[in-house]
Amino acid sequence: LQEVIDEYRLQKMKMRESGTVLEAKFAALQDKMRSKMADANTLKLANNKLEDAVDQLVARAETQINEQTQEILDMRKKVEEHRRQAEEVENAALAKTLEQMEKMQAGMLSMEEEQEMRQRMRQLRHGIVDEAKRVEDSARRIMNHEMAFERLRKETELSDLGEIVELFVSREDDNFAIYSRLQRVERTLQKEEQKLR
Repeated sequence: LQEVIDEYRLQKMKMRESGTVLEAKFAALQDKMRSKMADANTLKLANNKLEDAVDQLVARAETQINEQTQEILDMRKKVEEHRRQAEEVENAALAKTLEQMEKMQAGMLSMEEEQEMRQRMRQLRHGIVDEAKRVEDSARRIMNHEMAFERLRKETELSDLGEIVELFVSREDDNFAIYSRLQRVERTLQKEEQKLR
């Protein structure tokens, strides 16, 4: 009977020792789990910040594209309006000039009227030249914007603005995934370096 009791005591001691070892392993696993959860929360916060930044960039890009598109449309309207006004001024000047030339040919203009006519013709000529410069500048700006949009379309091989934005967001997601992977690799390298020290 004493042998049986000793055997049970021995088993009980071994079970206590095993329990202590298991409790230590469990505590170590809990600490490791807490550390992993903290890392996961940090990564989640960083991911959320990057997603917010990407959303802001996309919104800003869409706003800029919309503003530039509207600016192009406005410039086209202005160019057309300038052309129309220039034609009206040119036609009015031509009519006035023809009228005055008829008077001049008939010998009905006074010296003051002739000088006034010449002065108006100079002013009209300068006005037409200035207007032509403004039209040319506007056309150049429109061309620059259209070239920028065309470059975006060629680079992305897409024609739809929405698809271009989706491609941009997709590439930003890929870049973030690569960035996250590099961060994990860097942390792993740091841990390995610490183990080697």
